[in-house]
Amino acid sequence: MSISNPNKTVRSPIMSCTGTNTVTLSFDAAPELSTNPADIVLIMDRSGSMGGAPLAAAKSAAKQLVDTVAKASGSADGSAMLNGSRLGIVSFADTATADLGLTGDVAALGTAIDALTAGGSTNHKAAFESGEAMLLPSASPRRIVIMFTDGVTTTGGDPVPVTQSIKASGMEIYCIGLTTTPAPLILWASAPASTYVALAADTTQLDEAFSKVAGEVVLAGALDMKIEEVLNPDFKIVGIDPPSHGTAVLIDPQKLEWTAPAVGAAGAETATLSFEILHIGTDGGVKAVNDSITYSDRQGNSLTFPDPQVEVICTSIEIIEPCPEPENFTILGCQDTVITASQDALLSGLGRIVQIDTLVKNVCPNKRVAVAVVLSELDAQSVEHPRGLKTVLIPAQGGTSCQDIQLKCITFVLPEALDEIGRPDSICNPRRFSVRVFANYIDTDFVCCDAQTTVF
Repeated sequence: MSISNPNKTVRSPIMSCTGTNTVTLSFDAAPELSTNPADIVLIMDRSGSMGGAPLAAAKSAAKQLVDTVAKASGSADGSAMLNGSRLGIVSFADTATADLGLTGDVAALGTAIDALTAGGSTNHKAAFESGEAMLLPSASPRRIVIMFTDGVTTTGGDPVPVTQSIKASGMEIYCIGLTTTPAPLILWASAPASTYVALAADTTQLDEAFSKVAGEVVLAGALDMKIEEVLNPDFKIVGIDPPSHGTAVLIDPQKLEWTAPAVGAAGAETATLSFEILHIGTDGGVKAVNDSITYSDRQGNSLTFPDPQVEVICTSIEIIEPCPEPENFTILGCQDTVITASQDALLSGLGRIVQIDTLVKNVCPNKRVAVAVVLSELDAQSVEHPRGLKTVLIPAQGGTSCQDIQLKCITFVLPEALDEIGRPDSICNPRRFSVRVFANYIDTDFVCCDAQTTVF
């Protein structure tokens, strides 16, 4: 099979309720040229209008096509065409020339392409006749003509009868045009035009046009590939990395589309795409990442991707700093007064009380955590003055995954003597504070997630 090994993975099987994860899609593709060899004639336009940049760009694109065919035939380094495939070069202007007969010698093909020079009129009829003559003696099961040209016929007569003869003999014709007028090329090429005709509006698009035809000729593993990924509604896509092949676009927060004209043209290839997801659901649990994923290509191949799941942790563990024990009492029915003796209160300090709540995120199991809360007061010039330090030891939690630890009711008693920062000693004056929370594992013999802290 030309495509195989569909895979879908997530970076981590566990994530927090508001955390992110990376999803990676991949599959393998390989051309069929090594088992379905071909004899190919590449016809190159070297008429006067091709002088300068157009011919230079065409030469570069043509040599890339030769390299793709060589690698697709089974050559790891592209130095030769193997397993029965061959390629020849024909060029044309006023007349046509068979520059190099069918061969597997990639170096000789490159030399023949580099030797082309521009000048003269455009004789498509002679060009097709020369290409047909080179292929007629071939016994290859696939015989292919690739015509590259930048313009309409200016001499030599109508090439259509020749192209009809070529196609009637079982040969295929591909046309690559450095033009925006496709009508003549569609008339000459095999059908359908979407497969057999490639256009370049300018020289910058020639590489892409030649590559498209190369993918068709070598029977790339996946042509016009498209993957549609739809996420579980509890997740959304927040970033897409550039894929190894083609382009990937975000359709909506839960859906992306990945397309590529050809995968597996220049030998066996692995196509990959990675994207970042964010959990937006309100509850935790084990969840499938995607709602659906579909694959399609022009050859009608099918792929079934795995359905990875992640464990989403949304619960918190609460550790509350000890508060004074309440003293309970009851007022009986019809009783309008009651006298009770309350417990003694220890005077821990003068002034107001500030309570700090904080969330230590992603604490791994079986590891103790030390937390320090530092409180400062800001004066009129925003200079900090220390107001206290509290430390808390979070015992090791015995779960199976990292969890969020909620610390509540960390209290500070604030002094009211504010004259030291130049404020009147009045309870009605506004006061500004700054709090910092530090958290670190006490035990260090582990490899796990990093602790993060959020202060409320």
